[in-house]
Amino acid sequence: MNNLYLTDAYRREMDTLVEEVRTVKKKTAVSLVDNIFYPGGGGQPPDSGSILLPSGETVPVCRVLKLDGKVFACLASAAEVCVNDNVRTILDWEKRYATMRYHTGAHVLMGAIRRSVDGYVPEGIAIADDVLSCTVRFSGQWQPSDTAIREIEERANQQIQRCLKVEVLTYESLSQAIDQHESIYRGPSSFSGPVRVIVINEWDANPCGGTHVRSTEEVGQIRLTDFGEDHIVMQFAPSNSP
Repeated sequence: MNNLYLTDAYRREMDTLVEEVRTVKKKTAVSLVDNIFYPGGGGQPPDSGSILLPSGETVPVCRVLKLDGKVFACLASAAEVCVNDNVRTILDWEKRYATMRYHTGAHVLMGAIRRSVDGYVPEGIAIADDVLSCTVRFSGQWQPSDTAIREIEERANQQIQRCLKVEVLTYESLSQAIDQHESIYRGPSSFSGPVRVIVINEWDANPCGGTHVRSTEEVGQIRLTDFGEDHIVMQFAPSNSP
């Protein structure tokens, strides 16, 4: 299985072959030789979309998940599909692109929080299933207030407006990644094996398996709508909503 979402997050459709067929919770589920569907994880919800079958029927995908190391797309309705069938997979691009923008925006925001909160430790993110908000969680010492949150918001939006390049880089080890990006790195101090790192030029570097945009310009202006000692909620500014 070639998971293209890792290397080409902008691919919206893909002609491919069915690699395996299973039944998952009474639904037909297929794994694909070339897969564009993200199964969810790291705080990012799974993709939605549809699959065009050899019969000419287009069946919605109701769930995407990972089983035994493979990504499976579950079909919303009964359909006849076999191994080696030629199919076309189609992403719900509006949802995917919104999650890409939110996920990248969360990295920018975490970079701003790291520079504003003493003893900052990242605790993860959660993009809402309806893709209307993203919550970032962290620990550290700070005094939550409207003034503090506006300063963090302004700092994040300044970096977004700089149109910083966003790169997906793979290193043989975490130590290699940390050595390369020590001044902007945030994340775990130990990890086994090769590591995929999202690098926002001169601002943030963080191990991540999700999908992201190519430039902070694509994120657009954000606003911070709720906060507490251990979290901040981010949304796109009204003029910038998906």
